[in-house]
Amino acid sequence: MLEIEKYKLSTYRVIETLRKTQETTVELVESDLDSQRYIRKTYNSDKRTVYGILKQLENPNLPKVYEVFFGESTIVIEQYIEGKTLDRMIDEKYRFSKAELRKVIDGLSNALLGLHDRSIIHRDVKPGNIIIRPNGDAVLIDFGIARIYSPARADDTEHFGTAGYAAPEQFGFAQSDCRTDIYALGITLQAIASKQNAPRYVQQAIARCTEFDPHKRFQSIEELRSFLKTGGRGRQKKRILAAFLSAAAVLALWCIVSRPPEAGQTPPADDPDAAFGITDSSTETHPQETDALLLEMTEDRIVDVSGAEEIIPCLQLKDDREHLVKVSLGTGVPEITVKAQLVDTFLKITIDDTAVFLFHDDSGLSTASYPGGKTFSEIILYDMNGDGIDELIPVMCNALRAEWADGSVVRLKNYSLAWCIYYDNGVFQCAEEKMTARLDPFLIYGSMPGCIHADFPFYYTLENGKLVQRS
Repeated sequence: MLEIEKYKLSTYRVIETLRKTQETTVELVESDLDSQRYIRKTYNSDKRTVYGILKQLENPNLPKVYEVFFGESTIVIEQYIEGKTLDRMIDEKYRFSKAELRKVIDGLSNALLGLHDRSIIHRDVKPGNIIIRPNGDAVLIDFGIARIYSPARADDTEHFGTAGYAAPEQFGFAQSDCRTDIYALGITLQAIASKQNAPRYVQQAIARCTEFDPHKRFQSIEELRSFLKTGGRGRQKKRILAAFLSAAAVLALWCIVSRPPEAGQTPPADDPDAAFGITDSSTETHPQETDALLLEMTEDRIVDVSGAEEIIPCLQLKDDREHLVKVSLGTGVPEITVKAQLVDTFLKITIDDTAVFLFHDDSGLSTASYPGGKTFSEIILYDMNGDGIDELIPVMCNALRAEWADGSVVRLKNYSLAWCIYYDNGVFQCAEEKMTARLDPFLIYGSMPGCIHADFPFYYTLENGKLVQRS
């Protein structure tokens, strides 16, 4: 480091240390030269490439980078932003108006547009990295894990991100790109959007931002902004055509299924599953047809909960397609539409196309008993806190399929994880804690699928939005 650079650094006086980890120190400092406050960040790694580009940017929704020093570490002096972090406002249950929500969306999309235009992927868009100024402008901060996108790279060399906001590809499936930030933006907006302040097209935009498959998301911030600018009307003709084709396909399928059998032909089974070539005599399901999806809500599994036998509704995810079902959670709660999809070890749940939740089986416990297990998943409906409203309990279980000598097939459990989505004053939220069970391997279910782990409510209860484990 040059002597002039050492002198410049010496002119900043530390007011407060805001965060300190093994890799990064973030401090609020004041300059002896102009008496202004700044943020000083010290990284124990080389961040010159990213911050060298950021220093050239002039974007009202990004903090201005004034100085970048490099010696044994990278030291950055950047603009101090007055305001509250978005996660603090969420904790304080601040309700954004429609105008405020639009301003946040516009600001964050403008920030990401500025970054992506220079090939910078933020990779950690979340409420804790967003400051809302007193005038309502949103500023995206913290570029600690930002990286430069390279078309020649297959995946990221380092896998970072915040659970709940990181896109699936950040766990090593592919290289993060602009669609990674678009995913996290959608999850972030979901945290402050509701039916009260988010128009239908904004809800649709959030749902599309948070698609599992990056190819199904908006492919750029420009595409997202165009969709929002037109209120989603730009795709109206395509949707009408798709709806027409879908209706035609359903009609054709109905004609095939309802056509009288020809001579010598076996009549179709009464079970609607048979019409789709699906046969499963092991359980009784209630299928429906919506958007060419087969909906299954299993309600005939009797399990022991708190010492009493109860019938617990359970949506089983038998494959990686998107499952969809309409359910009633209880008195005073409107009927909701639940979409659920399990892809590898990721489970995505969407409620009424507005609330989006992503869960990941990242426990690493699969070596505890049976190697080679596979992730199974289902969603249990159960009133954990006794308020008359069912909670949605997503369960992910690692199990091994085993076949006994008599030909019967069972699944033996390695471990299982569960979360709790609850309804609170018109908003669906997820308890931060998760339920875990790693017992000696035992039978989950045999020939008749059912609740993988309906004993979770026995060991846990929901109190004021928090899961409490019972002894």
